[in-house]
Amino acid sequence: MISISVEQSCHYDSVQQLTVSAFEASKLGHQGESELIEALRDICERAISLVALDDRQVIGHVIASPAVIHCADSERSGLAIGPMAVMPSLQRRGVGSQLVRAVLE
Repeated sequence: MISISVEQSCHYDSVQQLTVSAFEASKLGHQGESELIEALRDICERAISLVALDDRQVIGHVIASPAVIHCADSERSGLAIGPMAVMPSLQRRGVGSQLVRAVLE
């Protein structure tokens, strides 16, 4: 059974490996997404980082961080979601959707 929980430091290596693996399998390949996650952890206290676990194995990850969008005469605050990764063998099975719903809650 898949569970969603707050990322802990014990998950960091698994998240890094998962992210590289998931993005390498994409058409564009890995382009620094795992490094972006590390940077967000370091510089953003208010980042929300969640993992999807199946029997304590990390099978998915999402991170959301505060963002400000500047327009001509205003600005809006919100959350930027990403990167998000799911183990390639489990993609398109709803794990990513569960992560997005959880991070929005």
